[in-house]
Amino acid sequence: MPEPYDWIVLGSEPDGLVTAALLAKAGRRVLLLDGHERAGGAFTTEETFPGFRFDVYPRGTGWLNPALVEALGLSIEPLSGERTAIAPAADGRLLELWTDVERTMASIRCFSEADVGRWIAFSKRVVALSRVLRQMASAAPPGLSGSGPAGLLPLMQLGVDLRRLGQHELAALLRLVPMPVFDLLNEWFETDVLKGTIGAGGVLGLQQGPRSAGTAWLLAHHGIGEDAGVFRRIRRVRGGLGSLVNTLVDAARQNGAEIRLGAAPARIEIRDGQVSGVTLAGGETIAARAAASSLSPRHTFALLDPGVAGA
Repeated sequence: MPEPYDWIVLGSEPDGLVTAALLAKAGRRVLLLDGHERAGGAFTTEETFPGFRFDVYPRGTGWLNPALVEALGLSIEPLSGERTAIAPAADGRLLELWTDVERTMASIRCFSEADVGRWIAFSKRVVALSRVLRQMASAAPPGLSGSGPAGLLPLMQLGVDLRRLGQHELAALLRLVPMPVFDLLNEWFETDVLKGTIGAGGVLGLQQGPRSAGTAWLLAHHGIGEDAGVFRRIRRVRGGLGSLVNTLVDAARQNGAEIRLGAAPARIEIRDGQVSGVTLAGGETIAARAAASSLSPRHTFALLDPGVAGA
C-alpha cells in the first residue's frame, strides 16, 4: 500500500495552490486534486478574440501579501492604472476616483464641498482599521483543541495591536463589524454617486445588498494594502490571472507538491474522527493524514458523510 500523503489539498484556485506550495516547502508530502483539466478555476485568462486576452474573473488579484510573494519566490509584475473607478451621475457628470488623491478630491468637489472635507478623514479611518485586519489575516489562528501558551501568542499580539488603536478607533472597529455599508457611508457623505461607488466594495462577491449586516467589514478588507484616499483599485498582473496561476503551479511543483488535474474528489474519508484519505469520482481512494480545501464551504461539506461531518 502506498505511503499516505501528509496533506491532500482540494481545489486549484490561487489559495489552494498557495496552501500546497507552503505545505510542501515545509517538508510535507502534498497532493493537490482538482476535477478540472486546467488549474485555476475561474482564475483563468482566455483569448476571446485573436490577439485579445481577458480574465474570466474580472476583479484582478486583490492584495498580495509581500511576505507570501517572498516566501514562494514568486516573479509577479503588477499592473495598476491611475484611475480606479468611474461612475456617471444622472445629470451627466462623472465621478472619478484615482490613485492620485488630489485628482479624486477635485472630482468629488464637483459634487459636494462637504464630502471633500470628509474624504481624507474617512479614508484614514478605513486604512487604520484595515491594518488591523491585515495583521489578523497574517497571524496563525490558535488550534481548536488547544496548543498551550505558545498557541496564544498570536492572540496576545493582536491584543497589543488593538490597544495601539486607542479607545476611539477600537470602538469604531468593533462598531464596524456588524454594520451595513449603507449606514456607514450615510454617516460620512451626502453624495449618492460617491456612496454608491465606494459602497460597491462592501458587496463585491456577496449575494447581499448594501443594507446587509457585515458589509462595512468587507469594505474595510478591501482597504488592506491601500494608501489613504485610494479606493476601488483593481490590481492586475502582466499576462493576466492565468499567468498568476501558472506561477503558483510552478511554485507548488518546485517545492515538491504533486498536482493531479482531472481528478474530481467525491468523498473525504474519515476514520476514528480523523481524515484518512480522499476518494475520487472514479472510485480510487488516496490515503492521507490530513486534508485542506479551497473549495466553497458548501462543496467541501458535501464531500463529507453527514454522520461524521462534525468530526
